[in-house]
Amino acid sequence: MDVVRAAPRNVAARMQRAKILIRDEGRQVEAAADYLAVLRELARPDTPDASREVRDAAMEGLWVLHKEFANPRKLEAAVALAKQDPERGFEALSRYVHTHPCAWDAQTHLATLALTREHFDLTAKLLAQVRWLFPDDPNPHFVFGQALASKGQMEMAQRPLEYAHDLAPDDVDIQKWLTFVRKKIQKQQAAGTHTPSVAVAHHVARSLLVLLGIVRYGRVYPAAMVLHKLPGDVSLAFVLQHIATQEHRRFGNGNPDSPEVEVDLRGVGDRTSLTAWNDEPLGVEQTVGEIPDPGVILAVLYESVRRDDLGRPTFEPSLEECRTTLRRVAEQDTELHAKLDRHLKSPDATLKQRLEADPD
Repeated sequence: MDVVRAAPRNVAARMQRAKILIRDEGRQVEAAADYLAVLRELARPDTPDASREVRDAAMEGLWVLHKEFANPRKLEAAVALAKQDPERGFEALSRYVHTHPCAWDAQTHLATLALTREHFDLTAKLLAQVRWLFPDDPNPHFVFGQALASKGQMEMAQRPLEYAHDLAPDDVDIQKWLTFVRKKIQKQQAAGTHTPSVAVAHHVARSLLVLLGIVRYGRVYPAAMVLHKLPGDVSLAFVLQHIATQEHRRFGNGNPDSPEVEVDLRGVGDRTSLTAWNDEPLGVEQTVGEIPDPGVILAVLYESVRRDDLGRPTFEPSLEECRTTLRRVAEQDTELHAKLDRHLKSPDATLKQRLEADPD
């Protein structure tokens, strides 16, 4: 367990932990998170000697979990409804995904509907890892690429679109989107406004400032955490670990000075909203190198997640209110403002500027 926390990209450690967790009925969803992380790592272009055997084992585990929780009749009804009435179908699929863990096929259906409704963040979140469960189907990769491109993330969109194109080279729609993205990237490069390669960013250390708001009793309790010199390839699960530790120290039982806290990262992730300083939504599957400059994360941690009749999460106070409070406190509170100011002036906070300054 400790190996995964220290090195979240360690495929062997994640596979070993997943095999243990999948035998525990109460922690099977955590096993799924590990298996998905394995597929994502094996799909990276910089992963050496990606093992087909390990990939097949991870996929087998994920489909076993899917079968454990699936209700085929209910899903078929939701998909049929979506074809007849997209509005009601979207609600039915959303409810199914929120009430059935490991609903990989339902997530792809919901993501496609979300794209047509221009919910690009939701589409990207649903498919970020799940698409690798469908290595021979171009559609999940195509939809994921469209969502990223629609958000203006052209360089990140290029790879999934190229993957979809390799699977379906004669698909006219995929060709159009891939051509569009490539032209946009060329224009950005010509104008000198392109974003440095994420692959390069994975090898550069940078510092992060986490402005954390812990919601209790209808109030936001702010805190600031500086995480120094993090490798660019470390996932944001590492940030969740620090958030959970901070929550334990302020509101948990036991010894607040204890450095070891057994954390259900999946549960903490469900209760936490992460956004960059520019309000761009962040996912736990992203890495430190992918965080936009100046490396500030706004994190809102709720005590629990409530859902409405459609299974959608509801937050009180709202996420917008909490983020506004965090920004206001960061400006007005002497200690928090000092941390923010020091971070913004630190050369370790910016990544894009350093990469663009590199003559290589």
